[in-house]
Amino acid sequence: MVTGRAYSDLLERDLFPIVGMDDSCTSAEGAILRSTAVGHFPDPATGVPRRTDMFKLPDSWAAAGSTPIGTIGDLLAFGRIQLAAGVAPSGARVLSAESISRMQTVSHDMRTPNVPPIGLGWLLMPFGATTVPSMSGASPGGVAVLAVVPEHDLVFAAFGNDPRAMQLHDELLLSLLRDHLGIRAPELLAAGHHAGDLTRYTGTYRSNQLRVDVRLVDGELEEMTTYEPLDDQQARIFTGFAGATVPFPPRRYVPVGRDLFAPAGIAPSALSGYSRQLLVSYHDVGASGAAYRCAGGRMTRRDRA
Repeated sequence: MVTGRAYSDLLERDLFPIVGMDDSCTSAEGAILRSTAVGHFPDPATGVPRRTDMFKLPDSWAAAGSTPIGTIGDLLAFGRIQLAAGVAPSGARVLSAESISRMQTVSHDMRTPNVPPIGLGWLLMPFGATTVPSMSGASPGGVAVLAVVPEHDLVFAAFGNDPRAMQLHDELLLSLLRDHLGIRAPELLAAGHHAGDLTRYTGTYRSNQLRVDVRLVDGELEEMTTYEPLDDQQARIFTGFAGATVPFPPRRYVPVGRDLFAPAGIAPSALSGYSRQLLVSYHDVGASGAAYRCAGGRMTRRDRA
């Protein structure tokens, strides 16, 4: 520990007031004093939403556990720092212009459609010739997006207290780019791709506490995702955060590009925005099969035979 203070305390005392995030907090105790939206999960059988049993991750999971809880206005104020070279709407300097430049400069590019180029702390989402620094996050039963368009002095923020709201966030962002700013972004995926032998991608892929079993079913890849928690406490946290017991129901994927797959039943046009992260890519695909699977920017390594 460098400062001797908790991460949540640093946010609430050293960041929120300077930025102008006057209605933000990091605790359930603070949130209960505000008009706070509670997450919901759709019932797998009926689609009817039900309230989450977990408000936020444990504080011990900082920084994830010290999740900022604020208004859309507070998020917009935070986003405007990116448009003003590090200066907050209040006029106070929060970051150096050099730091902002590094955030908006590509530091790593996997060169695959499902993982946008990455800057310092931001995804640099390409929409045609326009780059949109953006980030997203999830709480138990909630999803949020923050995106900035420096070329057009625009910040977009959205939160939905149902995971299905992410599709709406995507539609709103694409509409703003297209209809308000006149940005013409080509569709991300080309039609009519055939991957050939899909057995190259089958197998078991693992990362820390995550297991994905991929098999070939009816000409499509079927994935079964299972969390492998370290203990009962982590199992309860995973279940509460996901809103369901695991393993999750299997999901089908179809080939849409070189070593690239999309969820079955979703139109390619629906995957050109932020939802491109629903695509799954495979890497180091050799004669013995793929070595890695990438989904949502997260890599899992294939078990050795």
